Amino acid sequence: MTTTAVTTERMVEMLVSLLETPSAMPEGDTTAVCEVIAAHLADAGYDPVISRAQDGPSNVVARIGSGSPEVVLCTHIDTVGPGTAENWTVDPFAGTVKDGRVYGLGAENCKGAAAIMLELARTVMEKGGPRQGSIVFAFVGDEENLSDGGAKHLRDAGIVTPDVLVISGPSGFDLGCEERGVVWVAVDVYGEAFHAGSPGRGDNALLRATRLVHGLESVLQPRLAERRDALFESTMAITTFRSGQDINTVPDWARFELDRRILPSEEAEDVIEEIREVLSSLGEPEGTWVLEPLVLSNGFEPGRDGPGVQAHVQAVQDVLGYTPGFLVSEGASDGRHFARDGIEILNFGAGLGERCHAPDEYIELAHLSEGYAVQLRALEIIAGGWRDEG
Repeated sequence: MTTTAVTTERMVEMLVSLLETPSAMPEGDTTAVCEVIAAHLADAGYDPVISRAQDGPSNVVARIGSGSPEVVLCTHIDTVGPGTAENWTVDPFAGTVKDGRVYGLGAENCKGAAAIMLELARTVMEKGGPRQGSIVFAFVGDEENLSDGGAKHLRDAGIVTPDVLVISGPSGFDLGCEERGVVWVAVDVYGEAFHAGSPGRGDNALLRATRLVHGLESVLQPRLAERRDALFESTMAITTFRSGQDINTVPDWARFELDRRILPSEEAEDVIEEIREVLSSLGEPEGTWVLEPLVLSNGFEPGRDGPGVQAHVQAVQDVLGYTPGFLVSEGASDGRHFARDGIEILNFGAGLGERCHAPDEYIELAHLSEGYAVQLRALEIIAGGWRDEG
């Protein structure tokens, strides 16, 4: 059996072990899967660290080398839920291997990336580590619900201090070097309940919330239509609306939530204040609504000429024989937690992303082997070679 075949077989085995260990939302409990990852890392010669913020998920980190440049490969190991079981033709938690693919919940987003990183960690250890700087492998939770217990916890605790941060996930071997920020806001709206037979004697919170939503659409949306750069639009979407408890009662409470995607040049705190200013201008009585920020994260735009990006471009050329393109993402990655740190951030990895968050999610075996080879070459370039290879 060739070295490539052995490497791929080992990655498949590791991926199956990850898929067999659920870490699905809404709980997103990564305790068990972190123990599996830590065992693989220990077997490869590392002393892995499992870290968690208070009430947060478990995260695993392993390091080799020291100093700068610190290259951090980071992927998330929590997943969305499986949805309706009848929509799956395979067990989402079995890690089914067939027809040149590995099927299972999170196979492509992002446990496939985790398996690649585990094999990279083994190979880098066997090669003696980087000739210069350090390489860190980080496996994190809390990504799917955009919360702070994963990559942000590692950053805030000083556990990872990257010069180059590679968010490993399905990009089809193209590179994502720019990303919008995310602001999520909830607005609770209050009124006074009364019998629906005399609606005028109540204060309908649902109608007040409707007026506030209409005001945001009328006042804020035109502003956002003028905000764009060469890559991105600044957007707002009202995404949830809840009110009422009985059909015969004027509701005294309503709640709506909105999603703001912000340009890298916009600041999340300023975006919150702008929403508050618009709501305040709409004439509703003081104290009848409360704005609650849920998620605040800035976008990033570090450029395309840094050593990490150039190493990955060169690696794709060397291994796959073509020049990769650049992605403009609609979503948000864990890179947002490092957006104002002045570091190089890129999203890159194996898989096309076509089956993410869908029944019968899978990753191609070929993409596992190609992803391993490309990222190993990229790490070699950034590290200036390996200690045990001259």
